[in-house]
Amino acid sequence: MASMDKGDLSHKDFVNQELDISGLGVVLEPESEPGATAASKVVEFHERPFGMVLEPAQFEDKRASTVVTSVRGLAAAATVGVGWVVSTINGVDMKSRSYHEVVKQLVAADLPCKVEFE
Repeated sequence: MASMDKGDLSHKDFVNQELDISGLGVVLEPESEPGATAASKVVEFHERPFGMVLEPAQFEDKRASTVVTSVRGLAAAATVGVGWVVSTINGVDMKSRSYHEVVKQLVAADLPCKVEFE
């Protein structure tokens, strides 16, 4: 796969490309980050696309968040789950950020990119 500059990525490229995962450019680090809870999972992505489809979500307590609605490629290899909520990206809290801010942060993130999910 040709190397992609993060400036060349669009939202569509980020979530919709298929990827040969034979090299497995991900590392699953459950409960390994400082401050991670028993319910959180940290996935370190080493290449793009990550293979997650994200959608905005709003919970009963009116808290907005970004939730995983589909996985394939690297995300599937790292066993990212449908329904997981993005909580941090490279240590930056995403829980109070809008869906668009979360996607923008993921597209712009340097690799390796550590994403913590709840």
